[in-house]
Amino acid sequence: MNKVLIVLLLAFIFIGCSDPEPAAKGKSLSEWIQQLSSEDEEKILEAIEALGEIGPDAYPARMVLIALMSKYAAKTDQYFAGEIMIAITETLKEIDKPFPDEKKSNLSKD
Repeated sequence: MNKVLIVLLLAFIFIGCSDPEPAAKGKSLSEWIQQLSSEDEEKILEAIEALGEIGPDAYPARMVLIALMSKYAAKTDQYFAGEIMIAITETLKEIDKPFPDEKKSNLSKD
C-alpha cells in the first residue's frame, strides 16, 4: 500500500506543475486519484470510470491504476476484484489514447 501512496504523491506533484486540472463529474483529477485509495470499492469503481472519461489528460493517474490493478490481482476470491480489473483495463485504454492534434501542438510549444 505504501507504493500506492508514493505514486499518489508523485501524481499530485505532476498535476501541480501543469495547466488547469482536468475534471469529470464535478471532481478534479486529483480528487479522483485520491478516491482510488478509498476502502469502498464502489467509490473506487466510480473514480476509475471518471478517469476514463477524462481520457489522456488523466495520464498522471496511470501508475496509480497499475498499482491498484496489482493489488486487486491478488484478490481472486472477491467479486469486485474482477470488476475493478476490467474497469482499470478499459480506463487505461482511454488514458493511453493519443492526444488530439490540437493538444499535441500545445504540448510541443512548452
